[in-house]
This record gives sequence, structure tokens and C-alpha cells, in this order.
Amino acid sequence: MFNFGACVALHESGHALRFKAFGLNYKLYLKSDDSAEKNIIAYYLQSMIRFGLSGGACGAADISEYSNMLLKIDNTSAQNFLIIMSAGGLNNQMLLCESISYRMYVRKHVEGLSWLVYLEERLHGASYDNIAQPDRPSNDPTSIINAFNQKGRDDFKRGTIADACWISTFLSATTYSILIGKPITFHGLRAPDVYTYITTRGMSYKAVSGYEFNKDTRLNFGFEIVFGEDSATEYSIGIDGIAKLSIPLHYTCTATFGQGLDLEASVRVPLSPYLSIGLGCEYYHFSSLQGQRNITANILNESATSITINEHATSTNVFGFISWDI
Repeated sequence: MFNFGACVALHESGHALRFKAFGLNYKLYLKSDDSAEKNIIAYYLQSMIRFGLSGGACGAADISEYSNMLLKIDNTSAQNFLIIMSAGGLNNQMLLCESISYRMYVRKHVEGLSWLVYLEERLHGASYDNIAQPDRPSNDPTSIINAFNQKGRDDFKRGTIADACWISTFLSATTYSILIGKPITFHGLRAPDVYTYITTRGMSYKAVSGYEFNKDTRLNFGFEIVFGEDSATEYSIGIDGIAKLSIPLHYTCTATFGQGLDLEASVRVPLSPYLSIGLGCEYYHFSSLQGQRNITANILNESATSITINEHATSTNVFGFISWDI
């Protein structure tokens, strides 16, 4: 069911969710002349159907009311705002790569065309960065570069995103696992993968690995680092597996710390070999690298005359979900 139309929706919904974190209403389009869609699930379905019927899809995410906000927000907050919003699409695509890699690791083989989606999503930032037109500030890489420049950072320039995408791809074990058709492990230890994300501090590199105690229990660990003048490091550790009770209970739990504490946990129960229902919870802190790209609460402090970003904002979500595993 997942196709490149869904990749378009994944990118644009990444922008939309960052708009939401700034308290802004968003609109999603398949083409500039399409009617706007506000429901992300409906947008995914429309994108996949259009790709399946026509072999192509394009999209856009838009907001209309932020111009007045930029008149009241201070310069640093305004530039961080633009970086976070513009990076939402590419960061969402890199998160999908993480999910594909982990699925390969758990299932012990490369499934179908997942390798093609993995490579396309991993290197989308590189191609986007190289073809982005400097005289079109509305495109994501140009908007991000301009925002860093406005902050006085001349180290973030054309090619920065592309270089990070290529470096992280070649440093990742999954890239080579694709060639042999199965994940690379050493006596239960997962060969590491490296991902890159765009943050308000600069490009981050996130390395992840893990250890499989048995087929039902895995320990996951990693770290994420930003180099340069605004450096930062944070660490993550988690466990996931299957508790064999009267019915099998799939569980995950991850803690990330170093810049601010983030917590993620979920449990799900299979209804069939392909369908599960579950319950999840998330706690994110805006000051953390991971929290900045995942927080959902309104992170703005607003008054009659000024707007600033609340660097100490947190969000807590409890949600139910349906997992269709094909």
C-alpha cells in the first residue's frame, strides 16, 4: 500500500505538524489547484490513490496567518521558527528511514521494495538541496539556509544538507544490508545506523544500535550529536519485545536525555497476523533535539506586543492507534 504518493504526504504532513506546534492552522494540497485538505489521514489516502492512478504525485503544505506573527516575534525566535517549519518535511522522511531500518532488523530480512523507499527517503534531502533554486526562498533548503544566515551562521550553506545525507547513508549498516538481503548483526549486536536531522543548532547525526537477547526482547540504544559552535549531545535507551501472556502483548519504551527528557511508550495487541490495536503515550521537551521535531503543544509565548518561543515547553500525548502490518 505504501507508494511514493505516500512519501509526498509524509513530507508535507511533516510541515503541517510543525505548523500545529506553533499554533497555526495548516492546509495540505496535492497540487496548487487542488482544494485544501486538513485531515492528514485523508491526505495520505488521496496521495497514494493519485500516485497509483497517474504514476505521479506532488504536494504542498501552506499556512496563511503567520505573516502577522512574524511582525511581533523577535529575530532569533523568528529564524528558529522558519528552520523548524521548513525542516519538518525532510525530518519526517528521515524518521521513516529509521522505521524501515528497524523493521528490517526485527524481521531479519529486506522486504519487497522497502529498500527503494529507504534509499529515496534517505537521499531526498541531498537531491532537494542540490536542485533548490536560491532565488526561490519558499523552498525548504533555501529557507533553512537563509534563516541560519539571519542568525549570523555562515557555516550552514548550499550543500550542507546534501553532504549530511550522503555521509549518514554511507555510515549506515542498513545501506549494506540491502545488498545482502538481511540485517548485519554480530552475536546479537546490531550494526549501527546513522541518520541526520535538521535542528535549530545545525545538522545532527543520530547513531543507533541495539542488542537482541532473544527473538522476543531487544535493547536499543544510541546518541544524537550536533557539531560546531552550537553543539549538543543527547542519548537514548529503550526496550521492546513481546510479553507472552494469555495474548501476545507487543511493547516498546524509550527514554531520551541530555538536552531534556523525552519518553515514548506503547503497547499493542494483534487482532490478526496483519492487524493490531494499541495504546501509546509520548512526552517531549522542546529543548531536546528529538523533542523539537516531535513536540505537538503550542510552543509560543504570546502577549499583545511580542511573541517568543517557549524554550521550556513540553507536550504529553496519550493516543490509541491501529497498526496495519503488511
